[in-house]
Amino acid sequence: MSRLLQKKDEEKETKDDDFLNCESTDANLPDLGTDNIKIMWTPTPSRSTTKTKSNDDWWIDQVLELQRENHKNTIPSRDEADSQGFVTVGHLKSDLKEMTKFCPQFLAVVVNENSDGNDEKKLPNDPQIYPKIIGYSLTVDKAAMIQTPSLEKLYKDFFDMMKTIVDANSNLTKCANTSSSTSTTPSLCSIIANSSWVLGAQVCVAKGFRRKGILRRLYDAQVEQMAILGFPVVVTAVDKANVPSLRAHEKAGFEVLETFPTGGRDNTGWYIIGRQN
Repeated sequence: MSRLLQKKDEEKETKDDDFLNCESTDANLPDLGTDNIKIMWTPTPSRSTTKTKSNDDWWIDQVLELQRENHKNTIPSRDEADSQGFVTVGHLKSDLKEMTKFCPQFLAVVVNENSDGNDEKKLPNDPQIYPKIIGYSLTVDKAAMIQTPSLEKLYKDFFDMMKTIVDANSNLTKCANTSSSTSTTPSLCSIIANSSWVLGAQVCVAKGFRRKGILRRLYDAQVEQMAILGFPVVVTAVDKANVPSLRAHEKAGFEVLETFPTGGRDNTGWYIIGRQN
């Protein structure tokens, strides 16, 4: 399991409007040729004691543009969608602002090659030199959905599916196959039954940066940071028609918890998958 470079005591010293950086210290990871790609996340809401500045949401427009380019309804051809994958949900700027009030959002950015290495502590205020975002992973918790009508509309079906999983917890394939009476580690499904999970709302990596381990790095940061905030499991849904996405999630450490027979792009259903810290 990768570990954060920033330790908890370092986080406490970080200013509220800082963006934090997460990198893996796993010496077994290959050299992916992405040294100038850094994983950052928005300020942890519970630590924020100052009002949001106008420049704190500089990243939102870039995320929305990347989302539009890879949405199932805007990808030029079905063949491209089937081979490259696609995103399903379309967010508004106001949605992302609301999500960020409750949970950090995770970004893969291209850091200036001439950087002195300190830019992970604080991103520039000048819009002309904001780093380029080439990937993101969004986070939503129940509180955000309940208190934000637009998010409730977007994610109600998912949370309904999760309720079904919790209600039928003992029948989960994952529980039946791997749970052990002698194990001291809580299973994914037992954690979900206790509502100790958060939704990985959407993940996307730009063309030209795929299959380089960036999605894994985004989820490494998201899973570990959300565990610090009290959510040891990140759960998400993958359209059964989105085979590239399922494969990428499996490589990133996710496991299938349950399947649903309907819904999705082709109405073939969904995989509900989870990854535990």
